[in-house]
Amino acid sequence: MKLLSIFAILFIGSASCQSEDPIAPLEQSETPESNAPKSDEIQSFTEPDNDVNIYDPKKCTLTPSPTLQEINDFYEWSDKHNKVYKTPQAKICKLVRVVYHMREIKAHNELFEQGKVSYQRDLTQYSDLSHDEKLETLLMKEVEFKPHLRQLKTPLPILPPARASVDWRVEGLVTPVGTQWKCGCCYAWAGSAALEGQLLKCGIYYDQVSVQQMVDCPTVGVWGCKSGWAYHAFKWQMNGGILAANTYTYKDAPGNCTYNKNDIVGYVHKAFQFNFTSVGGNASFIKQVVSAIGPVATVICVDSSLYQYKSGVYTISNCCQEVKHVVAIVGYGTDPKFGDYWIIKNSWGENWGEKGYAKIARGKNLCISESIIDYAQVRDVDGTVCDLF
Repeated sequence: MKLLSIFAILFIGSASCQSEDPIAPLEQSETPESNAPKSDEIQSFTEPDNDVNIYDPKKCTLTPSPTLQEINDFYEWSDKHNKVYKTPQAKICKLVRVVYHMREIKAHNELFEQGKVSYQRDLTQYSDLSHDEKLETLLMKEVEFKPHLRQLKTPLPILPPARASVDWRVEGLVTPVGTQWKCGCCYAWAGSAALEGQLLKCGIYYDQVSVQQMVDCPTVGVWGCKSGWAYHAFKWQMNGGILAANTYTYKDAPGNCTYNKNDIVGYVHKAFQFNFTSVGGNASFIKQVVSAIGPVATVICVDSSLYQYKSGVYTISNCCQEVKHVVAIVGYGTDPKFGDYWIIKNSWGENWGEKGYAKIARGKNLCISESIIDYAQVRDVDGTVCDLF
């Protein structure tokens, strides 16, 4: 019955998809003359020929049409991720988008098997989202910060030589991966990862700290679920304190900054931000910081291919350069075939990437990942300051 209903709607026509699908169209212009889709969401194929695989997100059409196997794969994917759509037409539009990604992923992974690309792709729980939905769900919405206007004005601290490789997950300074859902507070998730590393290292607190507190408690440079910067949240926590996740739980929405001061587990003693935007990044210094101090928050620009990341060393030839996301660097290493990488902890859940983590190319300032880092030094409730290294 599932297949019959899908084919029935496919033959009705595409106009109803455009009007009834609650998802905003990806393009506002007429269908381009070129066969290749032109959309911010879709990274055009470089592997197969677009003239035999044409996706039109406005009309919800795909040529060739989805096969029975692809439709069955879509249902398996949608059941796995508990997908529910408001109308049959909306489901068709989602099916078409997911099948397009299936073909894109298959072509890319064939190149991976041939050793021509350095990472694998896969469908994720986000594969049916439009470009606008991804902006609303996974990224910061209104980044009120211009990194090129805030440059480093103090000398870099002297740190011990960096180790060849580091994985703070193995060394016990990283807590489980979380999911930000529809709140654009990646800065708080990444910032909490940096705080947790310091609290764990110092023996102050041995569990997750509150992301919601960093979202709710107002300060310059933090805009709730719209966007923010870990550095400014750290500055507030110098006096406001750090709360545990189990006493100030995550709500996926902004709330009131209200809590019992007796629940404070520690404080930020000093906040650090280093900006290397003007010099195109500083991988060697960040490597020293991660090696000696622990996890740090870093900004990143998200290319459409990152949503599909499954494993391997993520790298692309041309990445965007706009601040839209914040992740935590929790280690680094070197792949014998694909070179140096950072280990990043994301806030898109454990079903994305390598159980919520990814390896991205290091030493290239890929997607501006080596431009700005934030971390903090902490103290306990009695005022004892922890050493950074």
